[in-house]
Amino acid sequence: MKKNKHFGFSLIELVVVIAILGVLAITALPQFLNLQDEANEASADAVFSSFQDSVTLYHSKWLVSGESMVDGIEYDDVIYPSTLGYPITGRQRTQDFDQFYAADCKDLWNNLVNTSLGSDIGLKDGSEIIAWGKNDDHCYYHYVRGYGEGDSVPSLKYFPVVGEFEQTRISYSDI
Repeated sequence: MKKNKHFGFSLIELVVVIAILGVLAITALPQFLNLQDEANEASADAVFSSFQDSVTLYHSKWLVSGESMVDGIEYDDVIYPSTLGYPITGRQRTQDFDQFYAADCKDLWNNLVNTSLGSDIGLKDGSEIIAWGKNDDHCYYHYVRGYGEGDSVPSLKYFPVVGEFEQTRISYSDI
């Protein structure tokens, strides 16, 4: 009598395995698609935290050094304080210590944030951070790497006279 020996898998077994793999792929795929967004958010948080920590360190140095309005504190360049001791400008002045100019925003970032995070600041094309100043009382910093039209980008507002921050989001097309 001849015995039948079966080698391999039956068609039903293969279909079941393929169906299980398909279900696993469908449930796991959204997790992998979100990783890029999460990485961009983490990078923005790291860069903005670096700037906030630099402002706090500057203020601490100002308190320890005698709270002078005229003398700046040396970083990459000399940075001068507001009357409350927060970094406000790279231009020396003898009066109007709380006078703030929009052009100071980019200089403040470049002088305070000297990290290996590679936070290139400038215009939209190829920059990681976009700096905008308002002549009223604050700077805007927008994290744009990895974002495009239709996206909402992380933004940081810095009020240099009082040293306060506000993290928000803004539409990429509004930058």
